[in-house]
Amino acid sequence: MISVEYKCDKCEATWPKGRVGEQLWQVFVGRGRSPESSGTIGSSDEVRCAHWCRKCMVKTGLLPSIKMINDPPAPETPATIEDLIRDIVQKEIG
Repeated sequence: MISVEYKCDKCEATWPKGRVGEQLWQVFVGRGRSPESSGTIGSSDEVRCAHWCRKCMVKTGLLPSIKMINDPPAPETPATIEDLIRDIVQKEIG
């Protein structure tokens, strides 16, 4: 029987073949000349690909964490005395 496992290129964590779709992302890094200086992107430009897990993506800031997505919005700060006075003046003037 053949068993296939996928491995994160950054932390080397492994997953069985069935769960890889939700766990690994392709990260591309490229290097080359500026199109403004050479006019075109040539064949000497280099692009590398790595497969990183969710934990590594969140740790490096390339993917927001689930906690960040589901965080409730920050509570509104209570109005200061100055804000209340401005509101009263605006209502009376306007």
